[in-house]
Amino acid sequence: MQNQTIKLTKWFRIRGSHRIAGISGQCSKTHGHDWRIGVIVDGPLHNELLTIADTEQIKAAFWAIFDSNDHVDWNERLGCENASTEAIAVFIRGQLGVSAISHILCGVIVEESDGLTVEVAVR
Repeated sequence: MQNQTIKLTKWFRIRGSHRIAGISGQCSKTHGHDWRIGVIVDGPLHNELLTIADTEQIKAAFWAIFDSNDHVDWNERLGCENASTEAIAVFIRGQLGVSAISHILCGVIVEESDGLTVEVAVR
């Protein structure tokens, strides 16, 4: 099992609202979603634990980004009028990139409740 790089994805759920100014339709108005967020890490297996990461470290790094796990106003949080799913993914990736898991962070996946998925890679 040595010399293998393994990817692990830890999933989280948050709720919130956003709007995207300048486009037509529902998205131009404030509306809510349940977002599913995957934090992807990669690396070799550790000999003793046979795992690549401590999932408690991943959880701690993720929840440190949010004041609470519910009802994030993404326009307010990002300080912009266009809080797209892409912008949310880039923000989360940036925050995790300076966290305790930055050395193993491989990417972030953000899934909007209507089926839209965005992935931001680190490398």
